[in-house]
Amino acid sequence: FTRRTGAEMGPAAATQQNRGDILVRLAPRAQRASVYAIMDVIRERSEREVPEARVELVQVLQDVLDDLSGNPRPIEVKIFGRDPLVLEELARAAGGKLQELPALDDLFDGVEGNVPILRVDIDASAAARLGVTPAQVNDDLDVALSGRIAAHVRRIDQSIGVRVRAPDEVRFDLAAVERFPLAYGGTSVPLSAVAHLSRPTGPSVLTRENLSPVVILTASLGPNTDLEGATREVAARLKDLPRPQGYRREVGGQIESARETQGELAGVFGLGVALVLAVLLVQLRSLRLALVVLLGAPLGLVGAIVTLLVVGIPLNASSLMGCVLLAGLVVKNGILLLEHAQNLALEGHDFAEAVAQAGGRRLRPILMTTLATVVGLVPLAFGFGAGAELQRPLAVATIGGLLLSTLVTLLAVPTLAVLLMPRRTTRAGRDAS
Repeated sequence: FTRRTGAEMGPAAATQQNRGDILVRLAPRAQRASVYAIMDVIRERSEREVPEARVELVQVLQDVLDDLSGNPRPIEVKIFGRDPLVLEELARAAGGKLQELPALDDLFDGVEGNVPILRVDIDASAAARLGVTPAQVNDDLDVALSGRIAAHVRRIDQSIGVRVRAPDEVRFDLAAVERFPLAYGGTSVPLSAVAHLSRPTGPSVLTRENLSPVVILTASLGPNTDLEGATREVAARLKDLPRPQGYRREVGGQIESARETQGELAGVFGLGVALVLAVLLVQLRSLRLALVVLLGAPLGLVGAIVTLLVVGIPLNASSLMGCVLLAGLVVKNGILLLEHAQNLALEGHDFAEAVAQAGGRRLRPILMTTLATVVGLVPLAFGFGAGAELQRPLAVATIGGLLLSTLVTLLAVPTLAVLLMPRRTTRAGRDAS
């Protein structure tokens, strides 16, 4: 394993400064349980041994893609309002309702907690007696505690800032800060002479969206969980959560981008079908035969969806891409079969006899090309290799669609072709002979 804290090394600094990650390389698959079972064990131990830690478990490739693309968490619940304390109460109540949902993992209620802060209340009249304004006192105190870059030192090809500030023995000691000397008008007075210092607690993180204070609850999805179904279940659970006047709630996350992706993939699928139809018209020179071949595309989608249901994989962006691939893959069997049947019909054979002969002649090429494609997708379908889980839905959908479309090509396509074009093609063949 490797541990990294802070910004990601390299040109793409996608992670935040106050976060860290631990990259774990698992043992070979035959020597361990599934990755999701291992994640569950780590979650249980983390909650039991370090309950104050916030732990999120995610596959490496998915984490990198989310960081680089800026995608939100799969499930996000945003609560907007004015008072941070009320927002925290509402967030904790919402987190309690969602804690029991089995479809959610790594639930975080959005409450980062409070931390000690240094509060300085400057006495304007006392500062005026020294001939300064509260803003000037605040600026000098900011230099002492936070520091300010006063110069730069060049080292090789880097410019390194030199920050001037008080030593840590002063910055982190309230009594030392109170004694911190301020020199104004030729006199030196301690900070306590012009300001009152205290150490209350305050929120460690203040989040705003469109200038409105917000608390964001986040969660990831369990294995083989439907994003849209989980979003609906979250909204149903929070339906009865009280909302004071002036406060509102939004349930979102990746569902919006998922719906947008589905619409784009549907458009791509339609465009692919149109282009495939154009190729079929050029290849077969018959609209009827082209439509018969295209019959395998929707039936291939049925095979893909049924296979996903049997395996228990939700319909997501990856599986939809597999359905798009089927638009081009399922027609090659029909081309192999009907093109050879057309050639036999032009030689004088009856079209029904030509289709039967073409089926026997093209059976082995059709099975070999389908088998080669299926075998090539088997490693992805079983999730072999790092990050293969992300592409597993694509492989499973493609395999299921190809298998059903092959049966359709061998059984339904010849029958429909004979029913639609028995006379016209036969007459054409006799004229050619």
